Amino acid sequence: MISGVLTGSLAGKIIKAASALGLPVFIDPKGKQWDRYRGATCLTPNWPEFLSYLGIEKLDERALEHQAKIVIDSHDLQFLLITRGAA
Repeated sequence: MISGVLTGSLAGKIIKAASALGLPVFIDPKGKQWDRYRGATCLTPNWPEFLSYLGIEKLDERALEHQAKIVIDSHDLQFLLITRGAA
């Protein structure tokens, strides 16, 4: 698997082209530059990536929903799927 090969402008072009064709775009974001994925169908960060993006170490369940909604709205997403691994 190759990771981190899309520049911000290329990611945006791919998202726009796929959206124009009615194709969903799922992205496993790396780093903190999630703005490049604006308009994707779904971002799929894992729990540590989500916390890192927010710049925090812990998040309770109540705050999780609030923070997820902010990310969805601010990045024009349809979904945000945060994977948590084995519990």
